[in-house]
Amino acid sequence: MISEFIKAAFTISLVIFMIGSLSAMGLQLRFADAIVPLKNARFVLITLLSGFLIGPTLGYLVVLVVPMERHYAVGLLLLSMAPAAPFLPLVVKKANGNLAAAAGLMLLASVGTIVVMPFGVPLVAPGLSASAWSIAKPLIFLVLAPLALGIFIKSMWADCADHIYRFVNSITSIATVLFLAMVLILNFKSFLGSVGSHALLAQLLYVPALAVAGYLSAVGMPETKRSVMSLGMCTRNIGVGAAIVGAQGDQRTMVMLVIATLVTVAFSFAAASWFARRAPSALAGQSQRTDEGRPKRIAESR
Repeated sequence: MISEFIKAAFTISLVIFMIGSLSAMGLQLRFADAIVPLKNARFVLITLLSGFLIGPTLGYLVVLVVPMERHYAVGLLLLSMAPAAPFLPLVVKKANGNLAAAAGLMLLASVGTIVVMPFGVPLVAPGLSASAWSIAKPLIFLVLAPLALGIFIKSMWADCADHIYRFVNSITSIATVLFLAMVLILNFKSFLGSVGSHALLAQLLYVPALAVAGYLSAVGMPETKRSVMSLGMCTRNIGVGAAIVGAQGDQRTMVMLVIATLVTVAFSFAAASWFARRAPSALAGQSQRTDEGRPKRIAESR
């Protein structure tokens, strides 16, 4: 009875957490602002290359370097094809990052995952299968739909969107705490059982490597977009991996997804705090360069 209640609380908190995070981000963006990053060919190219070339490559290298059971390796490789976790808006906001860039990145990551996963899953896990629709369902209903709805409301009724945002943000904050607590309670024994498997070590190597690769790939972009690229790459869409593994996958693969959840949440929020401390100095530097350029332009005009 208690276990059923905990599972129900987990499911409800997960859905509210995902829908709330994405709709809250949408409620802060007008459509015209949200599509700006998608018009930048370099941003689109770097997002796709980082998410679906660099990410899987780093995952493969970690699997080669860290000795672990095949089922744990499968979990890591599945996640390597699913960048940008649904909680990305929360960490981007904490990092003072560009929300429009985060929305664009999540759109590209979702579409890319739907295209890449059906081809990639049979390669990394021959025993599993993944149709485009099974992958698309959680992305459409739990990621793209709430994001699009929030953007639509903000574009049509800005004042109303601000009021709704405050309510959604409060509910999402509660759901986030409950979700993380349920993850720990439901999977604590499985997590302990993975000790000695090097699964945790693999994630501790992989997630920071993704963050560094994402940050370096965005060289030349404003700091607020570089932080988005870094956070978008180091967070993984665990829900997609769980949807594929489901009942047909090995429990150890699911445990790897749980470990990834804990590591990505902890690391991404820590990284977001670091980016937030850098953001004021970066903005000040940009302002200083602008101010220094004004006398020069005035002198040239004279």
